[in-house]
Amino acid sequence: AAEDYRQGGNEGVRLPPGGFLPVAERYNLTGRIDRWVVRNLLERYAVKRREEPACQIPLYCVNLSSAALLDVTFERHVLKQIDSSGIAGDRLCFEIAAEHLRDHAAAVRRLMDSLRVLGCRFAVDGLEGTHDSLAAMRKLRFDFCKIDGFTILNMLLDTAVLPKVKAIAITCRKLGVPTIAQFVESDDIREKVTAVGVDYVQGFGVGRPDVLARVGWSAPAMQVD
Repeated sequence: AAEDYRQGGNEGVRLPPGGFLPVAERYNLTGRIDRWVVRNLLERYAVKRREEPACQIPLYCVNLSSAALLDVTFERHVLKQIDSSGIAGDRLCFEIAAEHLRDHAAAVRRLMDSLRVLGCRFAVDGLEGTHDSLAAMRKLRFDFCKIDGFTILNMLLDTAVLPKVKAIAITCRKLGVPTIAQFVESDDIREKVTAVGVDYVQGFGVGRPDVLARVGWSAPAMQVD
């Protein structure tokens, strides 16, 4: 099912996530897609390691839907895929949307406690810097914080947004959590997030999305200077 949505059904047209995820959510298929992503990624990893035993595999981040968070068998699925592929758990970083920290706090904690023993890492995705979201993040041990992309884009339109991003960066640094600015689409945006202390950048200004088969296995992360 996940492959059909991603490939555009029988038409063979590749769709961006926004083109098929709303349909998947409507038919309660997002959990199956999350499982497919983990399985497909690790299976490709296993093939690559057999072909090139010395290859270095980067950290891969996997977005999780609320369906995966609420599925108590999802952790067992991840464990099975790690065991069968031979991947080290610390090569996987699961991204959890900021709103899920509030709406599904118990499920998030259960998932993190279960998968951390395997070495898996976690990122909070789309943090806007509100009091509630920061308070929820403090209660859990995250490895990365991704700052909301629309907040980053608005820095060019509203001068009041820049101090907000700086406050997020400062708070996360005090917590020992590296920050990642999303939607970095120009040098101007990159310069601004660098100036306020953001650690990493992500967006079309760094690299465009592509299929896994064409993505370098050892592509370096983009850290701001």
